[in-house]
Amino acid sequence: MTGFTRAEVMQRSACTDFLQGQMTSVGVMESIKEALRKGEEKHFEILYYRKDGIQVQKSTVSNQT
Repeated sequence: MTGFTRAEVMQRSACTDFLQGQMTSVGVMESIKEALRKGEEKHFEILYYRKDGIQVQKSTVSNQT
């Protein structure tokens, strides 16, 4: 899905900063991080980038409980 191996992903931040690119919304990323800090369940639509640079639109749910 992202082009990264499991080992590469496990060495990265849970906030998925490594999937961000030029067109990724900084505001949405901050909202995701805030929801993770607060343990809130929220739905987000975000533009991520695969390892090869291809853009992928993702729907994410932040929920630590």
